Amino acid sequence: MSEEDKDRLIQRLQIELQSVHRAHQDALNRASILSSQTAGLQEQLLLAGDREKEVRLEGMRLSDQLRLSDSKLAMMSDVKNNWAQIKRESEDKDTQLKEAERQLSQVKA
Repeated sequence: MSEEDKDRLIQRLQIELQSVHRAHQDALNRASILSSQTAGLQEQLLLAGDREKEVRLEGMRLSDQLRLSDSKLAMMSDVKNNWAQIKRESEDKDTQLKEAERQLSQVKA
């Protein structure tokens, strides 16, 4: 092999080596980017998990409030029904009293 052939071979190998070096550097850069993206995604996943817990707690709190409101509404309905019953009984007593007064006035007359 001539000196010229050797020089061309060395030059071609150096070019190949530079190409391999650039490819290696590109791979390292992509790995670094992927690592950063993975860390960001892990952080988002943790935040999503925290948010899910908050939402579940809020749901349980709202459910408790709804049960309490339902109880209060049932109690209010009972009070309303009792009041209506008392009113009816009072009206009946008024009617009986008026009837008794009418009969008394007839007896007096």
